[in-house]
Amino acid sequence: MRKKKLAVLGVAIIMTMAMILTGCGGSSDPAGSSDTGNSDSGSIQLTGKDISKETVKIAYIPMSMQGQTNELAKIAVKDVQATYPNLEIQYMEAERDAAKQNQLIAECIAQDFDAIIMEATDGEAVGPSIEQAEKAGIPVITSNVGSSALHTLHIENSSYQSGEVAAKAIIDRLGGKGNVILLDVPAEIKSVSLFGTGFEDYIAANSEIEIIGTENIPGFSQEEANTKMRALLTANKGTKIDAVFGVADEVALGAIDAINSEGRSGDGILVWGSDCIPLGIKAIKDGKLTGTNFPDQYGSVKTALNMALYFVETGVNSVSAGYETTPSIVRPFAPVDKDNVNAVEAQSHWLDIGN
Repeated sequence: MRKKKLAVLGVAIIMTMAMILTGCGGSSDPAGSSDTGNSDSGSIQLTGKDISKETVKIAYIPMSMQGQTNELAKIAVKDVQATYPNLEIQYMEAERDAAKQNQLIAECIAQDFDAIIMEATDGEAVGPSIEQAEKAGIPVITSNVGSSALHTLHIENSSYQSGEVAAKAIIDRLGGKGNVILLDVPAEIKSVSLFGTGFEDYIAANSEIEIIGTENIPGFSQEEANTKMRALLTANKGTKIDAVFGVADEVALGAIDAINSEGRSGDGILVWGSDCIPLGIKAIKDGKLTGTNFPDQYGSVKTALNMALYFVETGVNSVSAGYETTPSIVRPFAPVDKDNVNAVEAQSHWLDIGN
């Protein structure tokens, strides 16, 4: 029976959906109910699919398919496909271009995809396309960077909490006093990706630390971080710099490159990152990076896939359920340093890549 098959997705998912459907102003009627809500709102009746027998086609559209986190995503896909071998995932390259993401979403609508999982390059720019997909009956699940456009689900490794985790780690190591530099997210996603905001708020509320320089790093690029950190070092020449928070490991490593190239490696500047990718893990083991934040990217993608299967089977999306706001699942970050880096590496699934 279909109810038994849904149980395979996990009790936690069903409980989450119960909260979503009762907490967002949506209808609590089953997906097969004839009551579709107010016809003037554009509501449509969706028919669920038997996900154990029928082919399920899901698009995966991150900002870019470049980068190691996509390797973790592919491992999560394979693990879910072990239960649902009829699940087809199409990986789509957006090249960090919102216009390209709009084009890819239009292709998904034209090709009648069952669901879309995406990380928005620019949440506002892709909003109208997300709305079109939802109106076409395609549930859209955003990951990490979402959109103000109403959609079926947002799953986030809490960027704000990551900033807090980094701030606490730096406060503890500096004794609550000192000067720090913040290398923040690209300017175009600052309103929805709150690493820097969480960091700034926690520093202000819990320490006497001063943030003496802040820069946004386009594309989370190690090279851009290197360039902008060198400029900050020059601008603050003669001022003691105690720590740097780079909101991604590659950003933090770019800061380390700049510190070394400017002859400041002996200054004892602490550098903290976020993402816990293999480059960051190695840098911690080598004593170059003080620490980073672990977001469990594998777990987030697996959750997104399982939720997508739920939506496909039940026919639920923001339109059919009559959502008033986009529901979200927030996953925490955890601090990683030399004391726990080996244990976190084993948990992260990074070691599974290539196996």
